[in-house]
Amino acid sequence: MASSSDDDFITVVCTNPKAVTTTTTAAAEREVLISVSDIQSWDLPAILYCQTLKVKAHRNRLIQHSSYFHGLLSGSFSESGLDCIAIEWNLETFVDVLNCIYGCPLDVTFDNFLPLIEGALYFGVEMLLTKCKTWFSEVASSEVPPQMQLDDLIYIWSFGLEHACDFLPELCASYLARNFMWAISVNCFVDIPYELLLSCVKNINLTVDRLVILK
Repeated sequence: MASSSDDDFITVVCTNPKAVTTTTTAAAEREVLISVSDIQSWDLPAILYCQTLKVKAHRNRLIQHSSYFHGLLSGSFSESGLDCIAIEWNLETFVDVLNCIYGCPLDVTFDNFLPLIEGALYFGVEMLLTKCKTWFSEVASSEVPPQMQLDDLIYIWSFGLEHACDFLPELCASYLARNFMWAISVNCFVDIPYELLLSCVKNINLTVDRLVILK
């Protein structure tokens, strides 16, 4: 049974659900055991190559910074009294979630943006969600040439609606409004959902000059 100490550790066993079908080497089938005590020196290539990752983490820190672990470890679930719990999630994203929880540097990019948001929503890590929102807000308000593909923008918009992540549709509409002339030159412009196009038209960043194009 777990103690009530502030330094109480719990082992989180994270299995990569996709590793079984995508990787068949012996190395990928092994388990890797790491501790947050060494989080600054984790060997990420080795970690991400394994199928199952065992992480020793502080029970109280997980409870404080993750609503998922708060409900699991401090509620009435049977897992609340265990020293080891199991989850299934993409290993790279879960490692990023832990890095955020422990205040380690974490770069948000177009490649990991949606996986990070999905992880933040699932594990209930508000600080990670805020970090992603800040990053995408900066992208949406940037005056530099478009940095993402239009089909990716549409996907992000749809993702936001499906996951009730309200800031995503709003920022996607803002991004589309700012870069409307670019968008109409892209072949998949015709694939923009009507609701997204309507939000774009209503957005304050769609200037008069750009509105003329719509007529």
